[in-house]
Amino acid sequence: MSLDSSTVSKPWSTLWLIYVGLFTFALFAWLPDSYTKMLDWPGLLVWQSGFLAIAVWFLLSWRQYHQPWHRLGYGLDVGIVGLGLALIIVTARAISPEASGWYLVMVLGHVVLLYSGRNWLEQTHQWGILWGLLVGAGSISACVSLALWLPQADWLNLRNSLPLGQSSFVGGYLVLLLPMAIAYGIAHRDWRRIFGGGTALLLILDLYTTAFRPALVAIALVGILSYLMMLLGLRKRFSLTRLLGSTVLLGAVLLSAGFNPKIFTPANFVMASALSTSQTSILSQIQARFLLWTTSLDILQAHPITGLGMGNLGRHLDQFHPLVGAIPETPQLLSTPLQILSELGLLGAIASFIALFLVLRLWLSVLPYVEENSQAEILLYGIGASWLGYSIVCLTDYQLENLAISTTLILTVVLLLGIAHEYSPESVIPKTPKQRRAIQLISLFVFVVTLYVGLPRTVATAIAHQGQILKQQGEMAGYEQQLKRAHQIVLWQQSYPLDLAMNSWRQEREAPKPLSSDTAQYFRWAMEAVPDDLLLRYNYGAIAAAVEPDQTEAIFTELVTENPLEFPYSYYFLAKSKLQQVDFPREQVIHLLALQILQQPDFFTAPEWINDPTLNPLRIAVYQQAIAYYQDQIEQLSPADARSYALYEQMMLLKWWQRDFLGQVIPDKLRPSVQALMFAESQPQLSLKIIEEALIQTPDDLPLQLLKTWFDPSFQFTINKTSDEQIVVQNPSANYDTLQAWIQNFLPKEKVAAIAVASRDYRYREPDLAGLSYIMPPDDLQYLPMLKHLDLFRANDTSSTIAPLILKIQAQNLSQ
Repeated sequence: MSLDSSTVSKPWSTLWLIYVGLFTFALFAWLPDSYTKMLDWPGLLVWQSGFLAIAVWFLLSWRQYHQPWHRLGYGLDVGIVGLGLALIIVTARAISPEASGWYLVMVLGHVVLLYSGRNWLEQTHQWGILWGLLVGAGSISACVSLALWLPQADWLNLRNSLPLGQSSFVGGYLVLLLPMAIAYGIAHRDWRRIFGGGTALLLILDLYTTAFRPALVAIALVGILSYLMMLLGLRKRFSLTRLLGSTVLLGAVLLSAGFNPKIFTPANFVMASALSTSQTSILSQIQARFLLWTTSLDILQAHPITGLGMGNLGRHLDQFHPLVGAIPETPQLLSTPLQILSELGLLGAIASFIALFLVLRLWLSVLPYVEENSQAEILLYGIGASWLGYSIVCLTDYQLENLAISTTLILTVVLLLGIAHEYSPESVIPKTPKQRRAIQLISLFVFVVTLYVGLPRTVATAIAHQGQILKQQGEMAGYEQQLKRAHQIVLWQQSYPLDLAMNSWRQEREAPKPLSSDTAQYFRWAMEAVPDDLLLRYNYGAIAAAVEPDQTEAIFTELVTENPLEFPYSYYFLAKSKLQQVDFPREQVIHLLALQILQQPDFFTAPEWINDPTLNPLRIAVYQQAIAYYQDQIEQLSPADARSYALYEQMMLLKWWQRDFLGQVIPDKLRPSVQALMFAESQPQLSLKIIEEALIQTPDDLPLQLLKTWFDPSFQFTINKTSDEQIVVQNPSANYDTLQAWIQNFLPKEKVAAIAVASRDYRYREPDLAGLSYIMPPDDLQYLPMLKHLDLFRANDTSSTIAPLILKIQAQNLSQ
């Protein structure tokens, strides 16, 4: 029960810190793409300032002895303590305790917000104002979202991700606030009813623009359930206004969900192929989620008690093979229960379930004591509807890391505690001055430890930001010094050395000059920060192969053994490392290089086969071995199997390139451009006929048009190398003896480019990684640009066509 109002002193002088903290959270959430700014500078400082303000108020409040200080009560403290102990154990036993500790600090900030909010309401009795603030924040959030999104709106392909950074986050946040806004409008009869109803309609419109299916389905189900409960209530007290208002709101919710293009594709009459595209998208998403959920079971089997550690999923995802090659750049498993199980294990999951159960028990226990049709009862139903809707979203997504969502969830619990304080028969006894002194000392100690764990990341982010400014100003020495300092502060953070590594690699690539040991060292630092990251391990090996070759054999032996097809040049790097040995295993090297050709047929056209004195003596043997592998696999497949067509074409191209073109050609198994190559020297007129007939069917086929210039002296074609450079091709046969010579020499040879890995920053929730993640190519490897223009030597589909053969050969020949 609450204290009598006569015994309550005036509000505390430090109360402004609470409002500063809440305003800071809201301000941060309204920043465009706020989720990506959580670990960026100065966005990191903004939301941390909010938690700091509330933490300072929390500490000072213990010294305000003229004001009572309450625990949560109603059994919730037991749940919080249990959850806290579980998280501490999980963090201590995490694979990367330092990374997990960072997220433990964030959780502690939410706990402080919970206790501070509970005592703020205890003194002010302003749960109605907090309710209005939440609805107001939702209204402004929707306005900000629509204002940022509308200038780039595409109403047929909805995906409003602003301002929270992802459409799923925006959808989840709106699901949380929509029932609260509707309840706010129902509970009041003055201007606040219009405000609540208008906010609800605004939130529905914004929810429609997100096209986030789980949120749309969740709010539709909650809306139908709420409407049925309202109809039952009308049997006791009929209200035409409530019936009409509820019907309009339900209709708006169902229309926003049912006629959204992401759900009801046939409504999109403008795009004729929308239905098939949507069905394909849905099937691919179901398959992706299945792989993710399968991965969570593998993680649980490997780490059943304490999981990987909070925030560690992205760092150690490569350990679990069902996900490899499917969705490698995700830090979450698209399911909150599975995410908790994976990162917190059974211990954390049980503790979380107990804490959640205690909150739900409190909601159920308070409901019988509130007055019928009172604002408190309507708010309770609004909170319940919010939780119900968001629980549906949680089944198919994980969003607790988003500050706008996590703080809103905490504040709904604070609202529940405010109602319980006023209506529950259970009394919560305030802490005595002696207890408060002891708790204050403990809180100060925890605060210092929290700063020790959390502050280094903040300082490092600020230093790295200053380094980036120096880089933009061209002061490269200062940039390198600042990022090295940032790395030394947080050795577990891989983005700073990776930034240094990519910058050093690009400078040496553009110079051009040989790779330096500094570049290899930076990549090694990144790999040591996250040893389980296969990309970082591969990249260090790729760079070290040129400057520290003795370090590479172990790396690529492990990669070839555990993840043979994950990266494009693992076999080549392993073969090169073995060639450094005095008595290298010749047969094993031949098998490795032949496997590299199977994985990437254009590897055999690289000039290094002629220029490299270690590769050149093996060229014929590797070619013969690769052809034998191709023939063996083709014989095992049915002649009508489409995979045999692809393998046959690659084999014939290899034979043509080696000028070992013997035996019969099966034209029906080859593309027209490849058929023309096969007959280029023996029957050039036949080749021209094949090309012209194919161009009738596909007149815009660029490889065919380019190839026609070889056979038809009167025909010319323009190659667009860049936006500013064009090359006119006409009668090349007059300048080159053979078609192959033209392909080899017409355009200058180029170094193999690095392969960008998209969304790598999302995997680690770190915007500093944006644009830094690449698969490093061999430094000495070149390719022939004409092969790409002619679309020859397509990379084999390692997921189905050639993978079984590669794995079989590897098992037979490389295990020795």
